[in-house]
Amino acid sequence: MLVKNNYNECLTNLACSIRKYFELDYKHDTLDYIDKLLEEKQPKNVVVILFDGMGSRILERTLSKDDFLIKHKY
Repeated sequence: MLVKNNYNECLTNLACSIRKYFELDYKHDTLDYIDKLLEEKQPKNVVVILFDGMGSRILERTLSKDDFLIKHKY
């Protein structure tokens, strides 16, 4: 199986969306759906938590439908 990186939708683009929202300089494309979410919610702070290796299949297999991570999965 050949896996290619998607450099148009990655953590760099997420960081640029956050920088754009806070009116800071950014050098890469942003994520439209994150830009819209930030404009809609207008948070004062943004916290990004990255769970490396915690794929959705693992979450769905190990957590119940009422657990926080499942209920707030986006």
